[in-house]
Amino acid sequence: MPSDRKGRIMIFTTQRIKTTALSAFTAVILLCSCSDIPRGSPEATSRIAAAEATNRVETLLRERAQHHAVTAASITVISPDVASASYFIGTANESGLMQAASLSKAVAAAGILTLMEREGLSIDADIRDRFTSIDIQQLRGDKPLTVRELLSHTGGATQGGYPGYRRGKPLPASAAIVTDPPHRLVSAVELSLPKGEFHYSGGGYQIAQVLAEDISGQPFAELMEALVFDPLGMTASTFAQPIDPDSVAPLTIIPADSGARLSEGLFRPLREDWLDYPEQAAAGLWTTSADYARFVDAVLDAAAGRPSRVSPTVANAMLRPVAAMSPDADSPSYGLGLMLRVDTDGTVTSISHSGLNAGYRALFEADPQSERIVVSLTNAPGGTAFNREAVDGLLRHEALTQP
Repeated sequence: MPSDRKGRIMIFTTQRIKTTALSAFTAVILLCSCSDIPRGSPEATSRIAAAEATNRVETLLRERAQHHAVTAASITVISPDVASASYFIGTANESGLMQAASLSKAVAAAGILTLMEREGLSIDADIRDRFTSIDIQQLRGDKPLTVRELLSHTGGATQGGYPGYRRGKPLPASAAIVTDPPHRLVSAVELSLPKGEFHYSGGGYQIAQVLAEDISGQPFAELMEALVFDPLGMTASTFAQPIDPDSVAPLTIIPADSGARLSEGLFRPLREDWLDYPEQAAAGLWTTSADYARFVDAVLDAAAGRPSRVSPTVANAMLRPVAAMSPDADSPSYGLGLMLRVDTDGTVTSISHSGLNAGYRALFEADPQSERIVVSLTNAPGGTAFNREAVDGLLRHEALTQP
């Protein structure tokens, strides 16, 4: 961890026909990546929260994973007043990577903001003339466009989510994903939605990915390694797409386990152990719960003025609400790569993000006041409800507040 105050992590192992289909896929993405996730069982959440001993938490998590048909779950808790803990359920393990899906957006946002700061570029300046590999005008980009807009889903970009590519298929270049994607369920990104309104858009993050590559002259995975992973000591994270299991050794890959659910393979069963996501900024991160918790911890440290390898400017930009995610009075807001709950006095009371990739479900939440962070990565569709139970329960877990 960045600071000794967080203690040492303890390990607990228990071993183009596009329109209709695309609309259905986008609806799934919005349900799991943008709105509040179904709460799972309130009774199970309360049991986890009320557990009095670490070994009881472990037992409850294992029971809930079995209930939701989750065969691998990696959960990490960071709390400043006790030693942090990681729990590995089923086939998950300390060195096992899983796809973080839309949790990728926060890491990508931190890296892109760091790049902008390094280059002396404002995130509120018009960036249309900064692209060298795409013509923004072809995307109906006839209005100024900023990094803040792209990373907050308020730039008017289309294409809510990305379905992934079957392994072994050639992957398109970053620019081609924006302008001429080869996937039959993906359309070219357009800047045609109302500016300033929240419209969840993996396409906007793809444009931001292209911008980062054009400005830096580096592939996105290499750039994020240099700007985020190396400084933060995130040795178990990569944006490599496709991923080579041999190249990440001694790390391993925890395969997806989605059974016969047609939606997981995009209206056919998922026959591969995982799909490839060249839309790296939007959905391409491979990581562990402990590594991702380390990233969130560094962002919170920076925002609070504590020593961190994340710039305070970057962290504060990420935690600044830009737009409400829906008209509902209780709607969360979106910052840059992060969902935010904000009190009436403007205090951010919760930061979070959820994620859905084919066969994988991910969720993290953190309380900036208590500094408690919970990250849960799973390898099955049932992870949606499991993650909510685990994250809610461990955020409230009374035993973790005792010295």
